[in-house]
Amino acid sequence: MGGLYDRFRGRIMFPLADFRGQVLGFGARAMSESQQPKYLNTSENDVYHKGRQLFGIHLARAEAAKSGRIVVVEGYTDVLALHQAGIRESVAIMGTALTQEQLSLLGRAANRVILALDADRSGQEAMLRAARGKEDTQLHVVELSEGRDPADLIAEGGPEAFLERLDEAVPMIQFQVRRVLADADLDTPAGRDQGLEKAARLIAEHTTEGSAMRDELVREGADRLDVPQEYVRSALGRPRSARSAAPPDQAAPGPVLHARASAGEVALRAEREFLSRCLASGDLGRGYISVPQDEQFSTDATRRARKHLAVHFDDPLAGLPEDEPTLAALVTDVALAAQEGSPSPEAVLQMSILQLEKRRIEREIRRAAQEGDHARQSELAKAEQQVRGELDSVMGQTA
Repeated sequence: MGGLYDRFRGRIMFPLADFRGQVLGFGARAMSESQQPKYLNTSENDVYHKGRQLFGIHLARAEAAKSGRIVVVEGYTDVLALHQAGIRESVAIMGTALTQEQLSLLGRAANRVILALDADRSGQEAMLRAARGKEDTQLHVVELSEGRDPADLIAEGGPEAFLERLDEAVPMIQFQVRRVLADADLDTPAGRDQGLEKAARLIAEHTTEGSAMRDELVREGADRLDVPQEYVRSALGRPRSARSAAPPDQAAPGPVLHARASAGEVALRAEREFLSRCLASGDLGRGYISVPQDEQFSTDATRRARKHLAVHFDDPLAGLPEDEPTLAALVTDVALAAQEGSPSPEAVLQMSILQLEKRRIEREIRRAAQEGDHARQSELAKAEQQVRGELDSVMGQTA
């Protein structure tokens, strides 16, 4: 039997127009899970080229000119949801990789291009490829939680939920650095060195000395890697091949290798200092030694040492278990440091606790980054900013 078969049968149709509103082809979305593929477009021809199209560009261009920005999402339904929510400067790339032709169209519509693509690997790769596009376009990224898209946010929290994410969009270079550090194996010295090298290369290539953005990225990189900012700054001017070019017997460890080899020591030292300050500060310290939560200490050893000292505050070496030499050595070390030290003002003890909390949040941020939990990262970043403000306030009291 002959006849024609409509390849778009049983699908929702979307007209795909060019910059001027002329319809060049159609996109179609499946209406049931059994229909495959989920999206189907007009076949490529002399008129229609998928990589040159942006769904909704003819409707978004006027609004983009007014607002100075254009928002880029992945699918048709995201654009519909954004337009219905009043965010009419929105277009979609229709699930394709973001091409140079599309970037050119976006740059013509507005100088500031905000990418709100899915948080899965393909969406993030599309955003990173966009970073290698037009240099004269300001690229920003909305960080979405994996499995969530703009339509979901609007359906659950209304337009304000997505507008808030737009306001928090970060420059592309910041997104790139965060992505590199999130992908790095921060639990090993080699992984941290590799993460630092990649992040430093990006920072050095895309920011200028003394700029606010470079300072922010250095701070953020140091926080994620749990090293002093000086280690990150020193890496900015180091040649890429510095380590690999040196003979094996002469190669100096990278800065993070040194730092990470003692990263536990860095945290342990801060926690020991807090405990010894409390012991040296008499009744004031007795009140403060039990204030921090267990999770604010980075190791089980310091948590147990704190509990022992809280019980044996007046005689720290009493009651030490003979079968736990590590605990005994740590408590002895703290007690000796307290004897050599002097009482600390209350503001110093408060500052020590805030620093413990800041490090706890930084550990949680690294964990959330490794798990790709962007919502948790955002929540923790706000908590970290609050702690920083409290630290500044307490430091002002000691000045």
